[in-house]
Amino acid sequence: MGKMEISDKPRKGLMFQAFLLVFVISKAQLGVGVLGFQRVIFKSAGHDAWISVIVAGLAAHLSIWLMIRTLAHYDSADLFGIHYALFGKWIGRIISLLFMTYFAFNVLTISRTYIESVQSWIFPDFPTWLLMLLLITLIAYGLTGGIRMIIGMCLFGFGCWILTTLFFYAAIKHAQWSFLLPIMEATPSQVLQGVNKMPLTLAGFEVIYFLYPFIRDQQNVNRYAQIGVLLSNLFYLFVMLISIVYYSRNQMPKTIWATFSFLKIIRFPFLERFEYIAIPLWMLILVCNLMLFTWVILRGMKRVFQQNQKRTLAVFCVSLFACSFLFQKHTVVLFSGCVKPFILENLALGIITGYDSLEKERILTTSVLQKIDPSAKEKTQVVASTAYTSKGSRVSSNRELSKYLVGGQVRVVMYGKKLASKGIIDLVDTLSRDPALGDMIYLCVSDEKASHILTHRYREISNIGMYLYENLRQNSEREELPSPTLQDFLRDYYSEGKDPVVPLLKRRGNEVYIKGLALFRDDRMVHEALPRQGFLLKVLLDTQKVGNFELVAGAEPLAKYMKHPDKEVKIVFATAKSSSKIKLLDSKVPEFMVSVSMQGDLQEISAPYSFDKPEATPALEKEIEKKLKKEIERFIASLQSNESDAVGFGEVYRSHTRDSKLTKAKWHPCLEKQKSTFA
Repeated sequence: MGKMEISDKPRKGLMFQAFLLVFVISKAQLGVGVLGFQRVIFKSAGHDAWISVIVAGLAAHLSIWLMIRTLAHYDSADLFGIHYALFGKWIGRIISLLFMTYFAFNVLTISRTYIESVQSWIFPDFPTWLLMLLLITLIAYGLTGGIRMIIGMCLFGFGCWILTTLFFYAAIKHAQWSFLLPIMEATPSQVLQGVNKMPLTLAGFEVIYFLYPFIRDQQNVNRYAQIGVLLSNLFYLFVMLISIVYYSRNQMPKTIWATFSFLKIIRFPFLERFEYIAIPLWMLILVCNLMLFTWVILRGMKRVFQQNQKRTLAVFCVSLFACSFLFQKHTVVLFSGCVKPFILENLALGIITGYDSLEKERILTTSVLQKIDPSAKEKTQVVASTAYTSKGSRVSSNRELSKYLVGGQVRVVMYGKKLASKGIIDLVDTLSRDPALGDMIYLCVSDEKASHILTHRYREISNIGMYLYENLRQNSEREELPSPTLQDFLRDYYSEGKDPVVPLLKRRGNEVYIKGLALFRDDRMVHEALPRQGFLLKVLLDTQKVGNFELVAGAEPLAKYMKHPDKEVKIVFATAKSSSKIKLLDSKVPEFMVSVSMQGDLQEISAPYSFDKPEATPALEKEIEKKLKKEIERFIASLQSNESDAVGFGEVYRSHTRDSKLTKAKWHPCLEKQKSTFA
């Protein structure tokens, strides 16, 4: 081995401008950690985890400043040269080898974690070695172009990162901003524990130690490197804030792939499962890191041990490929082969699934399947099976089918009333863990058995699954139904101060209609509300934007403005804008102030009314306000008597009471004592 030079003087053709560090540093920090770092930090700092992200980000800024100050003391040296200068030949080489080993483990960790995400979300049977071979091919191809090609790939990866970030808007639409409150509830010790779990996620900016000699205008390194770190820190903060307001407090620790999970709610008319696009796109983002870290290893072997880079690359790629056989899925056998193909004509596509309770803890699963064969007389097929679990039911159903049953097209899941009254969280949680299902499928309860609705042959409904899906969709978007998606149910169930609510359906002859709302306490249905109370609930939840509401007002206060006074006046109005606010007045009782503001247009009135009189309109508005107040009071009283908090008073209490340590077991008994005043 020859003598190592402390300074590194690369050819001018390999050097690049300092402003490119903005893209390189931010990309180097953006790795697989962003896919699920929220859960780890949230376990330590709770809903103040975003503060831990800020503190860790500030530490990263300080660290890279110290790195650049260290590099500035040497004449165009990298960290390998500094080790040689400070520790001598042998100790310096050992320390440098440890750094190269660190980057090798980074490459292995990123590769294996990404492969695991692909196997978990898209291709469960995809061979680990084949995915690793694909990544190795991309790494080797990129490294043949040298450092300038890697910098170009980082710029491309930066663009893919920005593109992916734009789609996070969907999670913001489902945000519950009260989940951020109360601020600074976590102790400094808990916040620092969260900070302590961030370094692996924020790591990557240390590549500046090895890129420094390749930068032409080294006087500008600190400025652009700090901008790069700032961008990645802001991104991690943004993702953490979205995750906190999207997942409820007890939901976050159970969500392993938090970032990919909230991409499951994105739907386009031409694309239902956006995560199937995002995950392959993320490979283009991560491969930049793999190239950059591998380049550091090759550079180190050349500088420290004077090894040929091509030979080192070949050895490293073979070693990386060999490691893929040590991390096979489920670590059972060495898997070889190709991905199992799914041909559309050979699949049975489930559209709607229903579950009913049977004896001895068994469940009856009824599935309505979409037929692909255009020559078939019937467009759907119904299959029923019994088992102890939903997955077991699918196995049983496949014994009755000539085609393989898959659930990727399931739009609606229905639970029988008897089953819903016992508790459904095990079945619902299974849905959320199935990567083939999106989080925007609708949940509902049947007033009788779910099989009674799904097995009936309707004369005017060719596909009961699609009919119910469209029914629930248009009513939740425009009229009386609160959003009944899988994500809404899980968020409310895992929230300490709120209970789920889903539509209650009933069959009458050849018709299926929305009978009302199924109100839950935890995961058990305890009460049913009228359909019109769904409108009031949406107003209280501040989610009612547009809809029609009918009420009956007393004629006496309006008699002098009516040409033909009657005992009652029927009124229909359409809301153009509504808002509500719930304020905690007394945490000991507890007591709340409910303020509702509503603007709308009168659509219909059952008797001729003299709107030309100045006092007529205010009198009508006052009577409508009076009736709405009575209906809201009656609805809230029914929730209190059944200890079901569909409105979320408990969440208001938790977010405005520091160190409340609220749980549903503590909150439900408080509902009956709750006092509410209306404004």
